[in-house]
Amino acid sequence: MVQVAFSTPGVKYPDDEIPDDELMDALKKLIDERTEKQRQITDLKDQIKQLNGQEKKGDKAIRTLKTHLSESQVGRTDLKLVL
Repeated sequence: MVQVAFSTPGVKYPDDEIPDDELMDALKKLIDERTEKQRQITDLKDQIKQLNGQEKKGDKAIRTLKTHLSESQVGRTDLKLVL
């Protein structure tokens, strides 16, 4: 795995040998960061779903309110619905 990373064009091979502990720490850090980003993505997806649900409820409430207002104004010419 390390050979593949350092055989990529443009990547400089380290001058010194990397101790196993440093390599394991670096891999652990990468895994932890990736796990945290995945958790953040999941949280954002959940927030988007909640907001979409709230938006749909809000749209429905507006339509219901418009309907009620329209029905309450039947026969009244002095009020105008502007929503």
